[in-house]
Amino acid sequence: MHIDRCDFDNLARYDIVVGIPHPVDGLVVKARPLLVLSGPAFHYHMGRALVLWMTASAADRYAFQVPTIRWAEAGLHGPGCISCTAQTLEIKRISRKVGRLQPEDIAAFEANWRELTGEDEQALAF
Repeated sequence: MHIDRCDFDNLARYDIVVGIPHPVDGLVVKARPLLVLSGPAFHYHMGRALVLWMTASAADRYAFQVPTIRWAEAGLHGPGCISCTAQTLEIKRISRKVGRLQPEDIAAFEANWRELTGEDEQALAF
C-alpha cells in the first residue's frame, strides 16, 4: 500500500512516515520511520520527499543524532533518534504517514541542525 499522489503532495516538513529507504553503507534496508524535511511544493515538482532516517537506538553510530522526547505523541512505537542519513524517496517507497514530530522535538532538531551545519534558521527553509 502506497500513499496516493494527493496525500504525498500534502506531506509537510516534520511529518513522520514509514518507508523503505535506499541502502546506505551496507545497512540492511527495512521499512522504518522517516522524518520528512521537504514540503508540498518539493513533493509536487520532484515526485519525491527529502527524508532523514529515524533509528530505534541512540547508539553513537552517526555524528548527528537527536533523540525524540515526545515519541508516542509523534506516532512512533518507541523512543529513538533522528539520524543524519538523508535521502530523497519516490512515492512508491513511502507507505503511510504515522504522525508528526512534536514542537519540543522540532526545537531540539533545529538547534542541533544549526550547530552541526553552522547555518542559521533559514538553512531549513527549502
